[in-house]
Amino acid sequence: MPKKMLIAASLMGCSFSLAVLAAYWPDELRGRSDRRAGPAVQLPASAPAAFIQISAENPTGEAHASEMLDAVQEQVRKQAGGYGPGVHIVPDAQLNMPVKLAPGQTKSSVIKDSLAGVRTVADGVIFDFKGAARSAKPGFRPASELAGDKSLYIDRRDIRKSGLKDSMLRSYTYSGTFLQGPDGIKDAKLRRHFETPTGRTGWTGLLRLFDGHPVLGAVLFQESDVAAAKGTVLIPESAINMRVLEFPATLSRKQDAAGRTMSEISWAEEGRRIYSLSAGAVDDGSVSALRELAEAAATR
Repeated sequence: MPKKMLIAASLMGCSFSLAVLAAYWPDELRGRSDRRAGPAVQLPASAPAAFIQISAENPTGEAHASEMLDAVQEQVRKQAGGYGPGVHIVPDAQLNMPVKLAPGQTKSSVIKDSLAGVRTVADGVIFDFKGAARSAKPGFRPASELAGDKSLYIDRRDIRKSGLKDSMLRSYTYSGTFLQGPDGIKDAKLRRHFETPTGRTGWTGLLRLFDGHPVLGAVLFQESDVAAAKGTVLIPESAINMRVLEFPATLSRKQDAAGRTMSEISWAEEGRRIYSLSAGAVDDGSVSALRELAEAAATR
């Protein structure tokens, strides 16, 4: 079987350019890259987040794959304005808007307006929180499997002190990037792309579904180690509209034509990880309860 490298990312609220450069935009501002970079790189336009898959079946193929990855990383670095892997809060002016500005609009005003109040989004964007406990969600694994799951690179956050007890965990799924390690790769340069800081392998992100919160009912908690995946996330300053403890955070509230609603709080820690909590209500009481959960779940 050919050795494959998969650079992927699936962060809630993010859109991706190439493989690992992300800009944190509200849903209606999200874009999708469909560019191609040669026969060895596949970047499907249908993917929810762009990914690059490189196969190396022999040393020559490995060397070519290494060159392609070097080129991709250099392009990502340039598009990121020189920012390296991790999560960075940057001036609005440094980001390319995925929509054309109308007369009188600025990047800052568009971002702030998109986060003000409850925004209407397309059907299918909002998770079905009300149906979360009634049926298994496609792609989610039973909660009973999490304790013994060896497919995770990320050390999952212990959030029991937040009030989300183990007994409330219904299911989970992977997110972020799968780090598979350098085993089986002969080319030294290509091995460098596969090596991980700890030598471990697995997924850099985790999404957990809880149910039974006394105020919120079903709750989603997502965590992703962006730096471990060698990803770069740029968050515009105007997207920071609250704080979770000392960490910069973004609150967004959404609704769709089907009547589904969602509030989400996302925050960055240590310049390398992104966390988010979301629930299926947008009233002030629910937002307050969600913020309490976030502050209890954040590193102190």
